[in-house]
Amino acid sequence: MKTVLKIIAVYQILVWGSAVWDYLILIYKIFENNRVSWFLTIIFLLTAIFIFCLYTNVCLLLGLKSEKKYVFLRFNILINLIQAVRIVLFGLTFYMEFGIYFLVYYYAEDQGYFAGRFSFFESTVGMRVSTASENIELGINVLPLIIAIILNQVVKKFRSEDMSKQIALIGSSHD
Repeated sequence: MKTVLKIIAVYQILVWGSAVWDYLILIYKIFENNRVSWFLTIIFLLTAIFIFCLYTNVCLLLGLKSEKKYVFLRFNILINLIQAVRIVLFGLTFYMEFGIYFLVYYYAEDQGYFAGRFSFFESTVGMRVSTASENIELGINVLPLIIAIILNQVVKKFRSEDMSKQIALIGSSHD
């Protein structure tokens, strides 16, 4: 499991490093064009989240801050679950797409249909409201969902190992 965790951490470092870079360039362009607005606050907030994602994965890869590993793992599970969902519901659209993007979705128009989309590398967050749209689209971004499931298994394995160590310590203290 530790090898799988390291592979996921490296992938996530590449994803979040790219996202931080993209959003820092966006911040620079906003300042360069004197277009400072409420939008900049959202971009700063997103960039801070991406930096924390990057930090947690560097820590997981290098074994730093081991006392925080469960917090870091749970945070990454949450971020990946958020990325796994794409919803378009009566004009409200939400998506968070980073890294390899393979979306399987159901589009409820007329008789409805299933479809898929693939992109080698995405770096976008979107939320919008359109009163003219009555579409329903429910999608699952497959890779983040798989990563969240694997990270959840890693948490369970680590907890089991930690529990075994604690039981061994208790047993050895009675000798």
